[in-house]
Amino acid sequence: MNKLVLLACLLASSLAQAENNGFSLGLVMPYGGLGAKFSIGNDSTKYFGGVGYLIDQDDGMPSDKHSGTASFVIGFDHAIVNEYHTIGAAIGTISHRKYYFGDYNTVGLAANYTYHFSGFNQKSWMLGASLYGGKQNVPAYYRGGMTYGIGLTAGYNF
Repeated sequence: MNKLVLLACLLASSLAQAENNGFSLGLVMPYGGLGAKFSIGNDSTKYFGGVGYLIDQDDGMPSDKHSGTASFVIGFDHAIVNEYHTIGAAIGTISHRKYYFGDYNTVGLAANYTYHFSGFNQKSWMLGASLYGGKQNVPAYYRGGMTYGIGLTAGYNF
């Protein structure tokens, strides 16, 4: 947890010095689950780092055994057609599972589309979708392999 706080402070410090930066809160891949996304860039492209919290997926364990994990994401968004539509890519933690024998994260890639209601560089609500895939970090004898999915994203850019 201390590393998460340190990373957030370093990102906030460096972003405060940038000319075209952003901060947003939201859900799913670009935000690392439920989290925040810090970005720098220009009018058409922004590079970001996301720090969030992922709640573990249901694997049949009793509900009192569920937990979550800190997650990290880095990537970029690029405006297309006009300032309301962006596409991007990200790499980071895409899921978390708690098995009887331990906690495991899935790290992978995502392709994102986002619609910005007031524009890419404005204070605005955002809705979008992510296509993601990644390798489960579990022992090979227990459901190891690739994970794929589609996630709806929602957030607000400050």
